[in-house]
Amino acid sequence: MRSVIQSQLASALPPKLVDELIEAHAQAKKNLYLGGLRLSEVEGGRFCEAAFRLLEQITQGSFTPLGTQLNTDKTIQKLENLPKGSHPDAVRIHIPRALRLV
Repeated sequence: MRSVIQSQLASALPPKLVDELIEAHAQAKKNLYLGGLRLSEVEGGRFCEAAFRLLEQITQGSFTPLGTQLNTDKTIQKLENLPKGSHPDAVRIHIPRALRLV
């Protein structure tokens, strides 16, 4: 199932970002099952950073390179300020706010 999801996402989005997102999710899930809650928190952060970069890619056509500090507050503000109707509200408002909570 993982490979199907990964290949479908990678057909429309940068494969490197998709790999980062999927791997962070897998590690968080593994750590949670093993009782490593602190490690799951770290992987949750990696997952959110990858998701923010994917939102940048979807809305701007480029993303903050991996390994570069990501300013999530600025990213959220940019997404919220996109013209209504340019992208679904989920992309502009709901997903970024949910990622910030994580």
